[in-house]
Amino acid sequence: MRKQGRLGWLLVTVLSVLQADAHAMPPGTIEVSIRDGALVPLQPEKVHGLKARPLAKLKQRLDQRFGPDFLTLLRLPVEDGTELVGRCAVTTAPIRLTVYEISRKKHDHDRTLRVAATAFYPRPGATAEFRTKVQGHQEELFLITAERVDSADELNSHLAYMRRQDNSITVKGFSTNWNLSVLKVHLSGRGKAHQQVSFTKDAEWLVDHLIRPVWVASIRFDQN
Repeated sequence: MRKQGRLGWLLVTVLSVLQADAHAMPPGTIEVSIRDGALVPLQPEKVHGLKARPLAKLKQRLDQRFGPDFLTLLRLPVEDGTELVGRCAVTTAPIRLTVYEISRKKHDHDRTLRVAATAFYPRPGATAEFRTKVQGHQEELFLITAERVDSADELNSHLAYMRRQDNSITVKGFSTNWNLSVLKVHLSGRGKAHQQVSFTKDAEWLVDHLIRPVWVASIRFDQN
């Protein structure tokens, strides 16, 4: 897979131990290292307390529907400016993997959602290595999706829409319902004549529009 932006390494690291019919992505098998080879530990995301309740409920519902640990929530403690290396072997195919980045430079800025990398793997056995340097943002979150597709031309509706948006739209914010059980995402893209079109989607709805989803992972950069 050709490198597509600074997050390509995240795409390949999540592939290393997928089994042919597995739904889970075991966190302990993902390895990220710095230039000298020392491993950078991936840690479980904290989903305790009222603030994290919508995310915890989302994981619970998706795991019940698709299988244990369908949604994996991780954080990566790393210092700004760190050069990272990710390596993996593709062990199951055909599959499409996509990395989405949600980032914000400052508190008073809107977040940006972009497609950082996407690739189709027709067969197992490929090995990939990617290098990147962490660039400072006030917030950075990466969503990685794995879908069972049959060809490189088979795109889910999200990727088709993002291609029409030059692979980048605005995230206006997040919200929930009265009992904190639903996570809603407020987005804004370009419509006809490039006017801004705002819309809100349930996070579970976004997963429902993947093609035969295998797993979804979230990796948040926890910068020191």
